[in-house]
Amino acid sequence: DSYSRLDSFDKYEYSLLAKLCKKYKIEFMSTPFDEEAVDMLYNLGVNGYKVASGDINNYPLLKKVASKKLPILLSTGASHTSEIRKAVNYIKKNGGNKICIMQCTLCYPTKPKDSNLSVIIELKKSFPNNLIGFSDHTLGINIASSSVLFGVRVIEKHFTIDKKLKKSADHWLS
Repeated sequence: DSYSRLDSFDKYEYSLLAKLCKKYKIEFMSTPFDEEAVDMLYNLGVNGYKVASGDINNYPLLKKVASKKLPILLSTGASHTSEIRKAVNYIKKNGGNKICIMQCTLCYPTKPKDSNLSVIIELKKSFPNNLIGFSDHTLGINIASSSVLFGVRVIEKHFTIDKKLKKSADHWLS
């Protein structure tokens, strides 16, 4: 189970990742799943946070992330507009003002016909003061490329250097 392995990363391992990213000029970013991780990542020099779809209603975590005043990628899989609006308002109330709302379909992999790119138009109308992005779980690059036509400014895409790596649950869909 690669997720339990990744969940056991400690500060030292994250610091190694941060150093590698700096060496190769790659943006170091991570998704914190608890308040302690927010501080640890901040101390390692992240320039922003990704909030997972499952945490869009985790207000203690949203408050902690917002308090760092860094850009936030807010994933919206399985959320209603009212939940997204409440999360955005809560983040803003707690100091976060650079929020990119990420259209996301929680299906791995997502079939192209289920990617629901039309939601991007609604998100742009509902949140005109926010960047809109796309968290893509489809195979290939066609849907992510198409999302640009709908106006997304940020794309999150799983990728791998080797689909045969044994210790990751994501390589097969990357």
